[in-house]
Amino acid sequence: MPELTRVQRDLAALLRAWPPLVMLPSLDYPRAKADIHVALATLAARHDAARHDAARHDAARHGAARHGAARSDGDETGAELFLYRATPTSGVVVEADPDPSRIGAVAAPMLQPDPVALLEGLRRLRDQHAEDALKRGRPQIVGVILEDVHVCLQRETYSHAGFWAVKLRELAAHLKTFPQPPAEASPTQAERLRRLTPRMFLFGLGAEVRLPETLASVAAVFRYPLPGPREIEVLVRAAADQALRLGLEDTWQGHYGALVDALRGLPSGAVAGLLNQAVVRAAAFGPELLKVVLAEKQRLFEKLVGGIATFTPPGPRRTMAGYEQYKAFVARTRRTLAQETTAPPHPATPQVAAPQAAAWPFPLGALLIGPPGTGKTQMAYYTAAEWQVPLISVSLGALQIGPVGSGQANLRVLLEALDAIGPCILFLDELLKQVDTTENAKRGGGTSEHLKVLSDLMTWMEIRERGCFILGTGNTGDLASGLPEGLLERFPYVFRVDLPDVEQRAQIWALLLERAGVAKRQRDTLDLQDLAARTDGLVGRDLRAIVDEALGQAFDAGEPLTHTHCLAAVARFAQRESIGSLRVLAAGRARTSRVGVVQADHAIA
Repeated sequence: MPELTRVQRDLAALLRAWPPLVMLPSLDYPRAKADIHVALATLAARHDAARHDAARHDAARHGAARHGAARSDGDETGAELFLYRATPTSGVVVEADPDPSRIGAVAAPMLQPDPVALLEGLRRLRDQHAEDALKRGRPQIVGVILEDVHVCLQRETYSHAGFWAVKLRELAAHLKTFPQPPAEASPTQAERLRRLTPRMFLFGLGAEVRLPETLASVAAVFRYPLPGPREIEVLVRAAADQALRLGLEDTWQGHYGALVDALRGLPSGAVAGLLNQAVVRAAAFGPELLKVVLAEKQRLFEKLVGGIATFTPPGPRRTMAGYEQYKAFVARTRRTLAQETTAPPHPATPQVAAPQAAAWPFPLGALLIGPPGTGKTQMAYYTAAEWQVPLISVSLGALQIGPVGSGQANLRVLLEALDAIGPCILFLDELLKQVDTTENAKRGGGTSEHLKVLSDLMTWMEIRERGCFILGTGNTGDLASGLPEGLLERFPYVFRVDLPDVEQRAQIWALLLERAGVAKRQRDTLDLQDLAARTDGLVGRDLRAIVDEALGQAFDAGEPLTHTHCLAAVARFAQRESIGSLRVLAAGRARTSRVGVVQADHAIA
C-alpha cells in the first residue's frame, strides 16, 4: 500500500476506535471521499494483519491440529471492504465493493426524498451485511458517506432536523451492537458471531454546523484541512504539463509560487477543475490565470464562511497622500512577497558564497489608531492593492449572529479558512469599539460569549503561522474605556494616524479632484495650498464632502470648476454646525489625546 498522507493516517487512527459516526465539516467532497476510502482500506489491512498474527500465535501455543481446527470455521480470510454514498434523493449508492460490477448500483433506492426513510434504509443495510458476513464467514468493513449532512441538521433547511438528529443517534448506537447468539450456541460460536459483526461507520460530510446535543455522545468530529501548498503544486505542475502537450506556452517558466498562493483555500477538486478550464480557455499558462483564480476563490470562500466575512479581491495599485512611514512599511513587505513568488521552486545545491542580504519575514499584523475620518479604512484597501492579496473583512459582532455558542463555531470556520487561504489581510475595522474588558462585562457592558470569541481570536493571533496579516483600526476616543489585557501586544506594529497637515491636505485635494474627473488644466487653476490652509483640522472624509459640494455648485451654474466654487464649498461646510463644531472639538481632543501610551517600543510610527 502506498505511503499515507497525514490526513489519511489521522483518519485511519480515529477509525481504529470504531466511532460509529464521524462528522467531517468539509465541502471538498472528492478529496474527502478518496481519503475515507484509503482510511477504511488501511483499517481492513490492519484487521487482516491482526488476525494472521493471532492465528500464528494460536498455532504456536496449541499446535498445528488446533490451528487447523480454527481455520475450519471458514472465517480466517481477509476482511471485505464496502463503501456507500447516501443522500435523501438518490438513496444509497455503491462506491466500493469486492464485486466491481456492483459499483454505481443503488443498494437502497428512495421512492421520494425522505431523510428519515434514508436512515431506516441504512439500518436494514447494516443487518443485511451482518447476515452476509455470517454466511460468507468473512469480516466486513462498511463505510457510508452521508453527503450534505448539514442540510438535514439545520431547521432552516429541514423542519424535522431535531427528530432526524435523534434517529441518527439511534442508528449510530445500533451500529455498535452485537447480535445475541442462540441459547444453545457454544462459546466458540458466540465468539465467532461477535467477531463477524460488521464494523460500520457513518461519515457526515458537509458544511460546518453546530452539532446538536443529541449527537455529542456518539459523534466524533474530524477537522478536515484544505490542501496545502505541496498538494496544490502537484496539481499545478500537472496542469502545466497538460498545457505544454496542448502547445501552450508556460510563461511561468516553472516558478509557480504566485499561482500556488492564489489557489490556497480552495478544495482540491476546485483547484483541479479550475486549472483544467483555464488551460482550455487561456492562450498561455501564465499570470493571466490569477484573475480567474481570485474570482473562483471569492465565490468558494464566501460559500464556506457564509455571511461572517467578506472577500475583496485586490484592486489596482492606488495613490495615498501622506502616511510616509506606513507606506514604507507596506513597500518593504511588497518586496518580500515579490522575492517569495519569484524564488526557484527547488533550492540549488549549497555552495560557499558571499553572505546574502537578510530576509524580512512576512509581518503578523498592525494596528492603526487615530481620529475618525483619517483614512484608516482606505489604508487597508491600499495595503491589499499594494501587496496584491485579498482583503478579508470581518466584524466581531457578525461572528455572534445565531444561537448561543455560534460565535466560537463561526470563528473556528473563519480561522480554518484563513489558515489555508495563503497570504491575505484580515481586516478588523473599528476593532477597538467591538472589544470589551472582563470588568466591564461583569457590570453588564458585555457578554461571556463575546469575551470567549475575543479570547479565542487572541489565542490564534499568538500561535498562528505567518501568512495572514491582521490589520485592526480604532479611534483615539475608544482608548478611554480600556482594552482587554494583551490585545495591543498581539500587534507587532502600532501606527498613529494623525490629522493631515497642510501639505498632506494639499495632496488629498489633488487626489480627490483627479479621482472626480477634473481635467488637469482646471486643477492647475486652483490654489491647492490656499485650500489646504483654509481647511485646517479637517480630514480626508471632510475634504471629499467639500469637493463633492464644489462640483455640485459648478454643475448648477453650468461652469467649469473654479477656485471660487471651492471656497464657497469650504464656507458652506464650516456652517454645518452639526458637523463643523463637532469636528473642531474632535480635532482639539485628538491633539491632547494620550495616544502615546500605545506607542510601545515595538511601534515604528
